Amino acid sequence: MVGGVDVRVLELSAADLGRIREIDRSETAHALYVLDRGELQPVESRVEIASWDEAEVEETAARLARKLAAGGVALGALDGDRLVGIAVLGGRRIGLQAHQLELAFLHVSRGHRGQGVARRLLEEVCHRARGDGTEQLYVSASDTESSIAFYLGRGFRIAEHVDAELAASYEQTDIALTLDLDR
Repeated sequence: MVGGVDVRVLELSAADLGRIREIDRSETAHALYVLDRGELQPVESRVEIASWDEAEVEETAARLARKLAAGGVALGALDGDRLVGIAVLGGRRIGLQAHQLELAFLHVSRGHRGQGVARRLLEEVCHRARGDGTEQLYVSASDTESSIAFYLGRGFRIAEHVDAELAASYEQTDIALTLDLDR
């Protein structure tokens, strides 16, 4: 049970990744964040984020499958048979001391937000990362107010070092954040 909703978390295979089309990622963002001289600054803005189109589903599923092939893991949150959330932990060590793993993907369907689904997925990702000896999670977070608020509210902070390879492969406006994983 998560936030009063009967959601179960289980490991997904690469073949399941196309199910992200079941997640309604739509959102209205009223502010976007920018990193200005090491500080996060909100910029008022009204941005409508649409749900997935089929090309995005295919491209995203292929990118996430590469994360799994490199030793990563995908975790799905299911409400009945419907996928309502997904988190993908990359398998390649990153960071200056190779002590980080990437939280490569975290999305919760619009109708299930605010009910603890993302928190539950993040907890499971952290548990698995700690079990692998990882010291930090690294995420290239969307610049939306909801995304930044979620990560900061769980203890993430602005990354001291931005992974150049990951930064080149994500949105230019993403914000690099890290979370220390206490043992």
